[in-house]
Amino acid sequence: MNRRKSDNKKISNEKRIHTPFTILPDGRFAEQAFDDKKVFFIVYNRLNLEKPFSKADSVQGMNGETYYPIDNNEVRKSIVYLPSDIVENPGTIEELFIAIKNLLDGVHESPNELERNIDVLYILLTYFSDLLPIVPYRRIMGKYGTGKSRWLKAMVQLCHRGIKVSGCSTDKALVRLLDKWKNPTAIIDEADFGKSDLYSFITKILNVGHDRNLSFYHRCEENSTTETKSYDVFGPKLLATRKSYWDTALESRCITFYGHESERNLPLYLPPKFELKAQELRNRLNCFRLMNYSKFREKIKELYDPEKAKELFGEYKISKRIQQVLFPLQLIGDDTIKEMLCGIARKMHERIMVQDEEAELEVLIKEVILDLYEDVLKDGTKELGELTTGRPHVELEIGEISISILTRQGLKEIKPNQKQGMSRKVIQICRTRLGIEPKIAKNKARIISLDGSENFLRKDEQVPIGSSVSSLVPEENPNEEGEKEAVEKLVITPEQQKHIDSLKQPQKGVKKTKNN
Repeated sequence: MNRRKSDNKKISNEKRIHTPFTILPDGRFAEQAFDDKKVFFIVYNRLNLEKPFSKADSVQGMNGETYYPIDNNEVRKSIVYLPSDIVENPGTIEELFIAIKNLLDGVHESPNELERNIDVLYILLTYFSDLLPIVPYRRIMGKYGTGKSRWLKAMVQLCHRGIKVSGCSTDKALVRLLDKWKNPTAIIDEADFGKSDLYSFITKILNVGHDRNLSFYHRCEENSTTETKSYDVFGPKLLATRKSYWDTALESRCITFYGHESERNLPLYLPPKFELKAQELRNRLNCFRLMNYSKFREKIKELYDPEKAKELFGEYKISKRIQQVLFPLQLIGDDTIKEMLCGIARKMHERIMVQDEEAELEVLIKEVILDLYEDVLKDGTKELGELTTGRPHVELEIGEISISILTRQGLKEIKPNQKQGMSRKVIQICRTRLGIEPKIAKNKARIISLDGSENFLRKDEQVPIGSSVSSLVPEENPNEEGEKEAVEKLVITPEQQKHIDSLKQPQKGVKKTKNN
């Protein structure tokens, strides 16, 4: 009797945590699985070379907590798609790529091979999305009967922890699902939410759910006026819409393609054998994820290197938002995939330019201001302001900028009302997009004042994150040639030069040499 009481006390004191995935203190990974009978963890131990995979009903944490897989209706009724078994040899990424592509082609007709390749890349990316700082959305857009629902049903069964949220009737149900399953791949069909009260809420979730640092939805607790609860809604999402989003910021987060009516004789419904093959692929993809999780975590560091992004997108003028969306996909593939991403980036950029009337004008205004600024520097006749930032202080008239823009747009004879209209647009964009506040000069002309610190005027002077001026200077006794080579890597401002000079002062206890 007493022994039974002590056992019950142990169980009650145990800290039970239900989760679909955890990293254990000894470096093992545990991912939830379900085999139609019971839930369990697939545990991967990379240090155990003979038998790296095993199954466990629960796993022990560092501080006495015990982790259990989630077991509820969402699992039992296939609302969330999970792996069901271990695959010791899941294959290479090339083999998985081909297997996914062939399976999708058998049930859905893509408009072209490029879009199908993006589908496959996106599926692969979802298996490492919990490591990414930014995750894009994959979207199909089209009218009724263009294969949107078929595409969603097929894709969600192959993505990592794919989850169906279309049955959610309240915002609470939606955010709790996303938070509970830790960065799942959610499918959102506009047809399910378009005319409901949840539509504006869904838009809010999409606006924050792409960025790991911003992806929290906060709401007040029901029975408290002071406490709030936060739900993590970060993760990849598959979207189906009939038209573009009115918010261009949200639009730029989507990798979109247009659906069309199938020309091939495809099955009217997803056949049972598709679900079986999808399950087999999920098993392979999950084991591939666990085997490559540590390697991919190291590779993620490339995302923080600005030179890598420049190397991928080259000299193309692609917006930073679109680069953020597409850049993670290049971690999955080879050089062929990188070329493909450049083409997608240009298409997305053009689409955003068409939707956002001011975006294209903003690019043109930046080009004109930069050209006029450099013309003033070359022209020795104009009086320049004080050197406050290491570069000359220049004033440009709004009217002059407007005339240059209209001329580049092809106007030969510029009427006063055209100049006035363009001037208003230039003032608006300078104020709201470029962070430059126009002023009134002594001669009553409207001007903008530039001191050289504006981002688009000093592209070559930016230092990558993690670098510093001191890292460019040798630590001890630099010789003349080494010092010159290091310093020439940056355009040094007067303030930076002072810092460099201070670094070159001999430390106490260090004997002076000729090079000092």
